[in-house]
Amino acid sequence: MSEKGIVYVVEDDAAVRDSTVLYLVHKGWSVSAYESAERFLEDADDKSLGCVLLDIRMPGMSGLELQAVMTQKGFDIPIIFLTGHGDVEQAVTALKCGAFDFLEKPYDHKDLHNKLTDAISTHKERRQSAADRADVETRIASLTQRESEVMKLMVRGLSSKHIARELDISHRTVDVHRSNVMRKMEFASLAELTGFLAKGGEFEGWSGKA
Repeated sequence: MSEKGIVYVVEDDAAVRDSTVLYLVHKGWSVSAYESAERFLEDADDKSLGCVLLDIRMPGMSGLELQAVMTQKGFDIPIIFLTGHGDVEQAVTALKCGAFDFLEKPYDHKDLHNKLTDAISTHKERRQSAADRADVETRIASLTQRESEVMKLMVRGLSSKHIARELDISHRTVDVHRSNVMRKMEFASLAELTGFLAKGGEFEGWSGKA
């Protein structure tokens, strides 16, 4: 698969679909084209990096209906709607429902290229954010309940003395738990650990392993 990702063109107008595919392939994009929303759903892959160029008005399942199905299925791939004259109201609805952007036909190819680049860059960021969070959760799951409690207080800036008082344990025991936390979380400094948890979306109110 191209590092740019895959562009899925879902468009019932064969002329528009073919010209769009021809342009994208010429520009080095990997492209899969479909004449209907139903056909796209048969092949849809929620694991691929990419973007969907989706006609808002199609026979059978409309673009907005396909967007709703993709949302229900948990697809995180960005959607850029292709709209005709008079579809602005529907395009606004699509944006409110999470679409990345829309283009009005006939659209400028440079504008299309720029929006695709932005959309796939956003998709990469979403995937990286999800991976970071999964990494956070995996490392946290390796901690004991007490280590989790100690880490929660560590990242809030409490000293070992204050943690010992808060948890009613000895200062030495806190130091052992702190060492275990840093080893299991794989960081050399508290600043790095705190930054990692924030990057992974560590949430306020987290109370550690049950």
